[in-house]
Amino acid sequence: MPKYKGIVGYITEVETSTDIYESVPIEKERILTLEKNYSMWNGSEKVNYDVSLSNRLSFIADPFARTNYQSIRYIVYNGAAWEVSSIDISNPPRIILTIGGIYNGKRPS
Repeated sequence: MPKYKGIVGYITEVETSTDIYESVPIEKERILTLEKNYSMWNGSEKVNYDVSLSNRLSFIADPFARTNYQSIRYIVYNGAAWEVSSIDISNPPRIILTIGGIYNGKRPS
């Protein structure tokens, strides 16, 4: 299975002042293993089709990833940020991520 150095994006809630929280993106570099490579085209009624992936990637979890896995929102794969559609933690210490469409949310500057 191919491996590459990629970025896993977490969105955490940080209290900026009393009872006011802000979503803060955190990116961590990881060695990712591509376990399944699958893509499809969506949008038959559009001029330009949307690409949707159903790739499965995994990485070895460190203490930060083990305690914050529920905050994983995206990964950077092949130069684009992709939404994480599912997270599987049933095979410790590995976290398995399935990615879907393009991620358009908040990222660090």
